[in-house]
This record gives sequence, structure tokens and C-alpha cells, in this order.
Amino acid sequence: LNSDMDSWPPSDRFDLDGFTYERMTGPSISPGTFIEWLRKGSTESENFLPQPFTQLAKVLRERGHDRDSRLILAERDRLIMKNIRDRARITDYDGTWSRAFLGLSRDASNIRRWVIDVMLRRTVGYGYRPFRSMWMLATLVLIAVSMAQLTWREGSFVPGAEAANGSDVWIALSGSGIPHTAQAWSETPVVQRDGTISPPPGRDYPRFNAGAWGADLVIPIIDFGQTAHWGPSAGRCPW
Repeated sequence: LNSDMDSWPPSDRFDLDGFTYERMTGPSISPGTFIEWLRKGSTESENFLPQPFTQLAKVLRERGHDRDSRLILAERDRLIMKNIRDRARITDYDGTWSRAFLGLSRDASNIRRWVIDVMLRRTVGYGYRPFRSMWMLATLVLIAVSMAQLTWREGSFVPGAEAANGSDVWIALSGSGIPHTAQAWSETPVVQRDGTISPPPGRDYPRFNAGAWGADLVIPIIDFGQTAHWGPSAGRCPW
């Protein structure tokens, strides 16, 4: 394949389906230009034909252009999903209720397909850009940490069920009317004027940390032990 743009035929003469080649010559071309060329030659009677995209991705990968190859394959999958939605739509309405309800049903299915399509594209690039998911993971951790910090400040966090249910001190403390019971449970020991130390009831209990709690909630495999020892009490306040 000679990639000289001036030698390419006009769009109305394109038919790339089944065109195979083992190497490319000519000037270097950006993936975006190649994608535009493939789009023009990959449609037949409003049906999308993925073979030209797969062929170019194969040649690019064999030449060592892995990133460009993944971009081509991601665009191929986007167009496949779009073509599925386009073919599912009802356009030839005949004025009957049955046809109208069928059109509504197809449109509802297309909304579901579109949502899945957007999620796959934005999160992992249809599997060809998996590191995009790291941004989603970081976003979820940030949300969890923020919510945990707000909930802690509000006083709606409580120790784990084993500590709370098995401790008479916690039961008495939670019924004493203290606004922030969890903070009083795990606060730093106080040295009195006479030299005695007033330890909080849960001084040996793992301290709450919003950052570790949010990461513990979202990140799989890694266990910081926070969600096992602290949890939000749904019956207290909105947060």
C-alpha cells in the first residue's frame, strides 16, 4: 500500500472491504488521517465493514506502531457499536401502533447500548487503552474519601460491629449524648494536671483515616483494614 494521499481515489470510488496488504510505503501519515480514509471505504448499503480497520491495525502492529494500531481498533469498535444502533432504529413508520411501539422499544434499547458504549470508550477505550481506568479509579477514591471525611465530621461513623456490640463502654458512650461519639472513642489520651492519664475508651482501637478508608473501599486486593473497623451509620444523619 502506497500511503501517498494524492494518489487516493475520491470518496465515491472507495471500496476497501477485502483489500489486504503486507507492508506500506510512502510518507508517514497520522492515525487520524488513516481513520478518515478507512471510514470512507468501510461502508456498504449503510452497513459498516470492519475488515479495512482490522487489516490496517495488523500491518501497523507488525511494523511496531502498537499505539497507532490500538487507536485504529478502538475506532473500529466505536463504529461497530454505532452501526448496531443505527441498524436497530425504526425509520419506516407506517402509522400503526404496533410499529410505533416497536420503534420506542428499539430506541430504549439503543439508549442502553449508547450508555454501555460511552462507558467502554471513556473508561478503557474498548480494551485497547486500559490505563484510562486508572483515572476512573482515582475519581472513585476521591469521591469515597470526600464522603468519608464529611461523614466523620458529622459524627456518623461508628466502630465495626464487633467492637460496638461487644463493648459495654462503647454502648454507654454512644448513649451519653456526646455529639461526636466516634471521635471521643478514639481521641488522643489526655494528661491531667495531677499527672494521671485519661485514656479514651478505644485508645487501642485502629484510628480512623478518611484517605485510607476511601482507598480501602474502592481499590481491590489491597486491604488497609479501615472498612473492617469503621463504617457509616445510615440511621444517624444524611451523609
